[in-house]
Amino acid sequence: MARALTELQTTLDNTAATPEQISVKLGQYREAKAKAIANLALLRKDLKDLLTSRQEALMVTYGYLE
Repeated sequence: MARALTELQTTLDNTAATPEQISVKLGQYREAKAKAIANLALLRKDLKDLLTSRQEALMVTYGYLE
C-alpha cells in the first residue's frame, strides 16, 4: 500500500500527468488499500480465535479489535 501511495503522490506532483495517469494510480492505490483492509480483517479474526474473553475485551479497549 505504501508503494502505491508513493506512486500516486509522485504522479500528483507531476504537473504534466494526465487525468488518465492519475486515474490509474488512484485505482492502484484503492486496490492496494482494499487488499490491506481485507488482510487486516483476516488477521484480526485469527487473533480473536486465540484469545480468552478477557484478552479479547482488553484488545477491544486498546483498539486492536472491534
